[in-house]
Amino acid sequence: MAIPSPAPLWRFARAIEQVFELDRDLKEALARIDGRFEAVEARVIELGIEQRTTLVEVRAAAIAAGSSAAAMHTAELARQIGVLQEQVRTLQSTTGIQPGLATT
Repeated sequence: MAIPSPAPLWRFARAIEQVFELDRDLKEALARIDGRFEAVEARVIELGIEQRTTLVEVRAAAIAAGSSAAAMHTAELARQIGVLQEQVRTLQSTTGIQPGLATT
């Protein structure tokens, strides 16, 4: 009886070894992909926080600008009222007409 060639058995063992190598490579690749996904997730969270911070800053700037504009208008109105009051005083002193008294 002839001894069977070990070549088929050797090829089968080599194929199993390659499967294990591919499995190891696949696990390493998946670990790298998982790391990249985690980095992307962290960046997205960071950008969301930055966006919320930016919105808060924009709102604060809008409120400050509105307040400043209102203060400028209020100051201008106060100035104009002061001018009108002075004109009324001048008219009162020259005409003798007192406020609140109707003349017909």
